[in-house]
Amino acid sequence: MGKNEMLIASFTAVNLMDYLTTIQGIQKGFHEVNSLVASMTPFSFLLLKLLIIFSISAAFFVLRNFNLHIARGVYIGIALGVAISTIFVGIIAAHNMLLLAGFPEVEVLAKIVSRILI
Repeated sequence: MGKNEMLIASFTAVNLMDYLTTIQGIQKGFHEVNSLVASMTPFSFLLLKLLIIFSISAAFFVLRNFNLHIARGVYIGIALGVAISTIFVGIIAAHNMLLLAGFPEVEVLAKIVSRILI
């Protein structure tokens, strides 16, 4: 597996882990910080996650083979965005897992994120 495929696989994995831990947390009575996600059903949230994964992946793989300067720039921008998103969503998914495992002291991350999102 090449680095492009590994980046998209990581992006997919952290988004699915975020989905699973968010749904499990909500079912256990935790509060969702993101108001958009809080207003969605589990199914609509899954559809949103899948739409994000498929649309970003498609754009990434379509644009990687273009030799036009503007398409190459867009591809590099998408690659950087996917990398940053993977890190950010990965931290959120890890945070959710720690909360689900019973470590309430990590609530500080939720407070920081809620200030950013609000």
